[in-house]
Amino acid sequence: MFRFRLRTPSFSLSSLSSLKMQASTNASRVLIVGGGIGGLSLAQSLCRTSIPFTVFERDPSPKFRAQGYRLGHNQMGDESLQSVLGEELYKKLRAMGAGEEDRGLKAAGVRADAVSGETLGSGPMGGNPASFATMKKAGDAPPAAQGPRVRAFTSDRTILRSMLGLGLESHISYGKRFSGFSLSDDNTLVTARFDDGTSESGAVLVGADGIQSRVYSELLSVGQQPPPIRLDLERRCIYGKTRLTPGFEAAFPEKWRKGMSIFKDPTNDAKVLFMDPVIFNNKAEDLTEGMVTTPENYLYWVISTQKEEIQMGDEEFLSLAPEKAVEMSLKLTQHWNPQLRVLLEKQDVQQCAALRLVSAPPNIPERPSHSSVTALGDAVHPMSPAGGSGANTAIRDAAVLGSLLKDAWQDKWEPGAIARAIEDYEGQMRGYASQAIAGSFRAGKMMGGMKDAEEYKPLKA
Repeated sequence: MFRFRLRTPSFSLSSLSSLKMQASTNASRVLIVGGGIGGLSLAQSLCRTSIPFTVFERDPSPKFRAQGYRLGHNQMGDESLQSVLGEELYKKLRAMGAGEEDRGLKAAGVRADAVSGETLGSGPMGGNPASFATMKKAGDAPPAAQGPRVRAFTSDRTILRSMLGLGLESHISYGKRFSGFSLSDDNTLVTARFDDGTSESGAVLVGADGIQSRVYSELLSVGQQPPPIRLDLERRCIYGKTRLTPGFEAAFPEKWRKGMSIFKDPTNDAKVLFMDPVIFNNKAEDLTEGMVTTPENYLYWVISTQKEEIQMGDEEFLSLAPEKAVEMSLKLTQHWNPQLRVLLEKQDVQQCAALRLVSAPPNIPERPSHSSVTALGDAVHPMSPAGGSGANTAIRDAAVLGSLLKDAWQDKWEPGAIARAIEDYEGQMRGYASQAIAGSFRAGKMMGGMKDAEEYKPLKA
């Protein structure tokens, strides 16, 4: 059970575009560095309780780069999302649907040989005999923290980010790359500095700026704590999407586009392809008065292999242009079944990208909390996508922190109340995030040959 109280105030969607925050001073704002799912979730939570805030995003626009595709919400993420979105927006997001469970269908999918195309199993997750149920043993995380074991519904990441941004447009500042922070002499005001030479001040600073978080790194440095450990999971991925056009559907077997499927390369146990359909029940335009656009139905896919097969350094790999990422996806699979390769041959070129899998260790170390600075999501607890808990945990962070900051706001926003809110949030977060990370390692071992956390080395600085 979650310790925070779900608060889902409702209001008219038509009022979103003119939503106004109470007049704020520098001393009262929450400064959120990072406009991804975690940062915007916190912003929505604060907005609904009239706590002033500003989001600072380093990208020049929300469409600057690929945002990822399918996102499976487990029970934990579902309840947290209800809390941050509010009743009306949440219902509209659910009405769009994107997975079998949203269309009332029984989960399908296959587990197959990537070279021969032979079916090795069928059913949810390809009928993997190592059931997710085997992960639940004494002391393990509860089902809601185990990711795909309980999937409440599926959303598209781009749509979710757009929904989370509704009504916040005037409170998001783009092209702002965080460079550092400082405190006032009485420790009641925190000032964030940016690479463009500007600075902004507020009562609270929250780092939601991803795996290479500058906020979290400086927070640890200020507290004379060691830098965060980030484990190299020795996996490199190419991910993308293929639109479900009539031409593609005619060339690609129907059984392979029904539910989450897994294809394993018999010549390389570490090389796998995961695939999941994203099919919308309703158009976002109809549900949001044209403020959110629905993409075409598509298959989301990701190829995962060991880093040695990539044959290039991480800096070069992670900066691959979409066209080069497409070339690599075809090169890695050149000996695979021709029908399966149709998925890659007909992919949306501009949506293909490279990814390095990184994780925090399963036990997030306890440290003294700061009176006015904290962090959430991948900034604190990056994890493998195996288990499907990364974004869900970030949304939970936002719900918990937003709820506790509301209590501090109602307590006259006094420095002591803010400090207690941050300390309580970090205590809760360490517990459930550590469980989620441990669950991602178990799922990775089951699905794709990952090792125990202790067998991985930290990334080099």
